[in-house]
Amino acid sequence: MPKNDFQETFKQLKAIFKLYAPKLHVVHDTDTNYYLDTHRVMKNKHRLFFGAVRTGKAYVSFHLMPVYASAELQKTISPELKKRMQGKSCFNFKTPDEKLFKELGKLTKAGFEKIPRPRISAENTLTMNDSLIARYRRWFDYEKDSHRKTLDSLQAVSAELHESEEFRKAVYLVGHIVAARACGCFARGH
Repeated sequence: MPKNDFQETFKQLKAIFKLYAPKLHVVHDTDTNYYLDTHRVMKNKHRLFFGAVRTGKAYVSFHLMPVYASAELQKTISPELKKRMQGKSCFNFKTPDEKLFKELGKLTKAGFEKIPRPRISAENTLTMNDSLIARYRRWFDYEKDSHRKTLDSLQAVSAELHESEEFRKAVYLVGHIVAARACGCFARGH
């Protein structure tokens, strides 16, 4: 086996995370960077980082955040794997290592199982749905009011000015506003 085989090392480490990708949020998926977040949004409005595989200049790094957050998981790491550790949650490799990759697979599974799951009951589902409906209703009312004001302003212009360059420019700009509102409504699920 060659001294450095970053491409194969990356491929095998990425395969460990790929098992969890359907239940996580894939942030980056390139030939040198595979990055996963959980769906949990933290107080800072960012998703909770789960893990990543990244090819650097000297190593292929495997980052597993649950190891950083769990002393229980740290205790399960073998001495051989600890030798590959840099910091509290990063493991560096130059070539594939079947035994250690298998251990990383088990560690990743244990870490995935530690991710807090949202508790959804029938009553808070109803509350979430009610608040979502109220939000959609506010957006719809706002859009109706905005369209009414826009049309009223165009209709307030006297008929003689309809052929002027300024009126044509105003109608053109209103078209852009309507298109932007349509995009906004589409983005919000209308």
